[in-house]
Amino acid sequence: MKVLHVLNHSVPHTDGYCIRTLNILRFQEKAGIDVAGITSPHHEPPTELSAETIEGFRFYRTRSVGLSARSVIHELQAIKRFKKRILEVVKEERPQIIHSHSPCLWGVAASGVARRMRIPFVYEVRGIWEDASVDQGRITTKSLKYRLSRALESWVAKRAQGVVGISDGLVQEFYSRGVPQNRLWKIANGVDVDAFAPVQPDNGFRNRLGLEGRSVVAYIGSLYEWEGVDDLIRAFVRVHELNQQATLVIVGGGDILPALKNVAAECQLGDTVRFMGKVPHTDILKYYSAADLLVYPRKRTRNVELVTPLKPLEAMALGKAIIGSDIGGIRELFPAQPLCIYPQGNSQALADRILTFLADPSLSKRIGDEMREYVISERRWDKIVAGYHAVYAAAGIPRNSTT
Repeated sequence: MKVLHVLNHSVPHTDGYCIRTLNILRFQEKAGIDVAGITSPHHEPPTELSAETIEGFRFYRTRSVGLSARSVIHELQAIKRFKKRILEVVKEERPQIIHSHSPCLWGVAASGVARRMRIPFVYEVRGIWEDASVDQGRITTKSLKYRLSRALESWVAKRAQGVVGISDGLVQEFYSRGVPQNRLWKIANGVDVDAFAPVQPDNGFRNRLGLEGRSVVAYIGSLYEWEGVDDLIRAFVRVHELNQQATLVIVGGGDILPALKNVAAECQLGDTVRFMGKVPHTDILKYYSAADLLVYPRKRTRNVELVTPLKPLEAMALGKAIIGSDIGGIRELFPAQPLCIYPQGNSQALADRILTFLADPSLSKRIGDEMREYVISERRWDKIVAGYHAVYAAAGIPRNSTT
């Protein structure tokens, strides 16, 4: 079987979208599926290369449309260019399945090629991009662009032979939009349990960061408003009052990094909060190993309620105890751990949860071990990616098909 994955962007980027894609390719290849990817005109940086091989996988590229503002005209031109490029690649690669991933713009292009070439089309929803734009303050739910994006995504999903959602919330969302239950599938986020295996703390690294003898609470991920890191900083006022050895380490970059530094300054936390900025991907495991506890204080928005994040799974695979807010996308990751959930926006409750874990290292160890066991049982990529066989079979391509 050969599958062409239609993507917004890909490695060498290392965001959650690209990490999921790369693991799908890796584990589909291990399962005997021939895979290739094609990226949209929005892949950055723009390139004149027609294709690249990265980590052994073929990624076909599409030239940027070249307009700076992403207006309706820009998007229409991008769809047209991408559709033409997908058709070229399909004629060269001859895939048996076209598997398009969010956003829906590229689903429009991919579904058109699939219909023309009479190839089954699968659409994977990783998030509601118009709701993400609302969270970023770019559009409102009453805007024409929001309504058009929502209608377009529903249209793409209804044309697909299979629709994949990465969470229960997304599957239910598209069922409510009229996609039949027998065409809906959940293929959750996962983690490579071999790459993210428990490691001994790197004391030398902790010392270089000035964390010797400290109780380290960490947030590792992108810094956007909906991640709720400002709530975590405010909770640390109470944490520090009751545990002078507690230090908050924030690893990552994003739009609100300057605002978060202002919050820390207003709270007069000094070097109790350490901003590490965006760090090399090769160093991430060192920062995980330096942490005693990971916190994911996401805020309640429509998109965040529906989407499960990837970073907490990495921490869980490493045997780390984690705390998260009680939103849908977080609760779905560890439903059997009520100690790890607190009411979103309640800084005192969050502080109390943090203090409970810091006061009892044996509790952190037990919870971390249970989370590691859960990930191995339910969230390892090889097990998760195997679910695509059923999706493709239902779309009309049996597992061992070679034609």
